Amino acid sequence: EKFFYNLKPEVVQQRFRRLVKEQPIMELIGISLKFGVVSGAYPSQWYANTTLQPIDHYIRQVLHVPHYTRNMDNFTLAGPNKRQLHRAIRAIDRELHKIGLRLKPNWQVYRTTYTRKVERRSAEWSEKHRRLRHPRRIDALGYKHAHGYLVWRKKNVLRMRRRLAGIDQRLADKAPIYFKTAAGAIAQIGQLKHCRSRKLMQRCVKVGVQKQLKDVVRVIGRRREVLKQWRLSTCLGQLRAALRRAAILKQRATWPNICRLVAISRRRCATAI
Repeated sequence: EKFFYNLKPEVVQQRFRRLVKEQPIMELIGISLKFGVVSGAYPSQWYANTTLQPIDHYIRQVLHVPHYTRNMDNFTLAGPNKRQLHRAIRAIDRELHKIGLRLKPNWQVYRTTYTRKVERRSAEWSEKHRRLRHPRRIDALGYKHAHGYLVWRKKNVLRMRRRLAGIDQRLADKAPIYFKTAAGAIAQIGQLKHCRSRKLMQRCVKVGVQKQLKDVVRVIGRRREVLKQWRLSTCLGQLRAALRRAAILKQRATWPNICRLVAISRRRCATAI
């Protein structure tokens, strides 16, 4: 529950002391953990996976769960019966308490498929009984996983259809398409390639729309790259001018002096413009 917020830096450092023996690397890890394990930061993924690695080994080698996968802090277990999974969940919760974490209270255990014996008996069930015991697909990583195929989440499909409808309307009105809208639509269409979505692609994505979106991203992306390079060259030019001015005035090239001279050169550029 609130994984990155509750993961303590002391636990992460204790885990890394068993794996890393170089003191400079440990000092660098300590500096990066000064404000805790920040969600979204690049090292946080490394810290999370390394800290939870002993629990992965515990689940597979001690609890003997047949099928197990984990994406960062999302655990997915599959087994032959619910009793084994409930025992595994209690054991995992105990292991998480040792490092100051706990499972979210909304975890679920449900049927994903029928065994052959239950499938034969299901023909005798009533409609209500069959509906209550109907298998569910595993919802993880943005997809619903079933036996032999993947489908996209309903809310993701709805979000993509709304975005594509807005893009079609703007194309019909000959209005410009924004970079963020085009990039988001391309990303959503790319996610469809990893699941069963042929009919959805034919129904939602019109011919030629994807090429137009890529052209928008390509053109605006090049403009942003040119602007970024220009800003970088301008900043380097101002820094060189400040260093030359400091040498002329025989001042020490300290950081406060350089910042003051860069501000002076920026004001002069703005006045000239």
